[in-house]
Amino acid sequence: MKVGLDEIMFQRRVIYLKRMMFLGLTVIGSNVCSILSKAEEVKASDVVDYCQSETFQPRCSKSEAILMTSATYGRMQIGRCITAKEVDEQKSVTRDDAPIIGCYANILPLFDKKCSGNSECDIRVIEIGSDDVRPCLAGLNVYLETSFTCIRVVDERRSCTASVSSDPIHLIIASNSPQRLCGTKAKPWTVEAPLGQRISITALDFRPSLSDQRDRRPCHKIGIILEKPLQITTQMCRNNAKREEEVYLSKRNSIDIVFDGSQVDEDNSEDGKLIFRFRAVGCSDILPPEDMWLKRNEDLMTIGCYNNRQMWRLNCTRDRWIGVIGNCSKGCVSMMRGE
Repeated sequence: MKVGLDEIMFQRRVIYLKRMMFLGLTVIGSNVCSILSKAEEVKASDVVDYCQSETFQPRCSKSEAILMTSATYGRMQIGRCITAKEVDEQKSVTRDDAPIIGCYANILPLFDKKCSGNSECDIRVIEIGSDDVRPCLAGLNVYLETSFTCIRVVDERRSCTASVSSDPIHLIIASNSPQRLCGTKAKPWTVEAPLGQRISITALDFRPSLSDQRDRRPCHKIGIILEKPLQITTQMCRNNAKREEEVYLSKRNSIDIVFDGSQVDEDNSEDGKLIFRFRAVGCSDILPPEDMWLKRNEDLMTIGCYNNRQMWRLNCTRDRWIGVIGNCSKGCVSMMRGE
């Protein structure tokens, strides 16, 4: 059976659209095709109360680690752990200006030290007071209010190469770990994102006394970055005492990382942990069908037809291409956007 040129171009268009669907793009429309990327969201767990006789026992899978998102200890409000009856009874035997309810302390640094970066941990609420945490009057019933999330981690025992996407992955460096297998001059970490995207590196520092002890040097060196496509070497620095700080944003989609061993060990001198979060940002390149050309300038993409003067422009907004693409051949493959 003889197949016409229009049918061939139509089939090529179908292949192109299927390829975009594989890349996580969604195509909708009738006469035009809109391109939207599908972003993944990672939600932290709900805040949960643990009474004084209970134990906080977070668990993550072997390929994940705990990241504490909140931890408050004291008598925050009336609820399951502190009843209204108890508060009334305490008021009757305590001086008027004594804080019976609403006294609490943020103990996130303590829980970072005990849990963040591990796949599991156990903390009995009744033992928290032994860490010199006493936000309320002695003898009052207190409880814990906390939340956490499980983060994806890379295992250097398998490979020194990590592929990243908009869903972040994490590298954990602990002070009590044996000699590093990756991140050295002989075997650097290689981090790769899809073509067209950049790599954001965020450092999460869980030393409990971080804000008191870190010096104020303008560049607290923690590693060296090699931009592989450009062959450019740059220092990776921490500049302040924040718990979470973006320390580098790559210029291209592939980098090598060598950690400054002495400096990282100094940062982890209190049995704390450094966690590096890698995430692909920006929009990945797309491959046009054979009847269309494509030109990209940073976050602006222009797509046009070889056989006529039609052109369309897309803008990269929050890691997704926004805009419309028409059709250089007859017809347009119509697809409804899924959930």
